[in-house]
Amino acid sequence: MGRPFPTPWVKGRSGFTSLGDLEVIQEDYVTSLIEKLNSICADVSLCLPLPSEHPTHSFVPGQSVLIKSLKPTKVGEPRYLGPATVIAVTRTGVLTDYQPQWIHASRLKYYSTGEQASSNLK
Repeated sequence: MGRPFPTPWVKGRSGFTSLGDLEVIQEDYVTSLIEKLNSICADVSLCLPLPSEHPTHSFVPGQSVLIKSLKPTKVGEPRYLGPATVIAVTRTGVLTDYQPQWIHASRLKYYSTGEQASSNLK
């Protein structure tokens, strides 16, 4: 449930007599709680590794790639679409001229001439 609300008999405080004193106690409690939370958050942030700025794939703009279809394929239908030309890359995504959406690099594979016929059947 959490920490109990501070009572008037907490060390260093005299008993409260009005609602105003209760509001002061609550304000002090919330302020110290926020300070502690910010301190812990800063400590955790310093311990986390920074994300890599390098791409997780080796695709570069201008390359030809095949795009794996997300739909289940029927017998005889191609598993890969394309070829498509890479327009731009991010750390994990690739933009091609085949689709206007960014595609995760794990759905792509390199395209070489003569490869499409054999790769579509796999």
